[in-house]
Amino acid sequence: MITSNPAELIASRICHDVINPMSAISNGLELLSMMHDNSPELDLVSESALAATARLRFLRLAFGAASPAPVPNREVTDILSGMARTGFVKVDWAAPEGASRDLVACAFLGLLCIETVLGKSGRVTVSEWQGRWTLAGAGAPTRVDPSLWSLLDGTPATCGLKPAEIQFLVLPRALSALGRTPTVDWTDGAPTISF
Repeated sequence: MITSNPAELIASRICHDVINPMSAISNGLELLSMMHDNSPELDLVSESALAATARLRFLRLAFGAASPAPVPNREVTDILSGMARTGFVKVDWAAPEGASRDLVACAFLGLLCIETVLGKSGRVTVSEWQGRWTLAGAGAPTRVDPSLWSLLDGTPATCGLKPAEIQFLVLPRALSALGRTPTVDWTDGAPTISF
């Protein structure tokens, strides 16, 4: 019997299979840098490998198979630190220790939504109060597509989504599976998502 969504399992499998060789590449580059003087080229490749590994880990949590298993804050902040290398929004993670993978996945999906508005210059604070999570964005908005944000309210998609916008479709479904619904507020053009 399949207990998870097949698409989630596919995402988990792809990320898992690619993370292993990326980690091996990163380790090999680290050994090379210890044996030789660092060069700008080696630094660039090493930084790119670390960023790619962080992005894969992030996507695996965001889109992978759901689970109530806890995720240590150290792992989350390590992933987000690596994501910062890719030009992702800066994130202040103030969520409780050992939050469930399901809730961390929803937070990561929300971060992807907020990133579409704020880009790499934005900042998001993730917090939790009495069981309710808040992702508060801050920064100058770059573009807002109201049709995407209406998906979070449950409005059916009226046009095809681009792959970079799939989080707007996945987040409300993931939250619904947890008995939650997202709300969105706007302050100075920056979104805050809570659930």
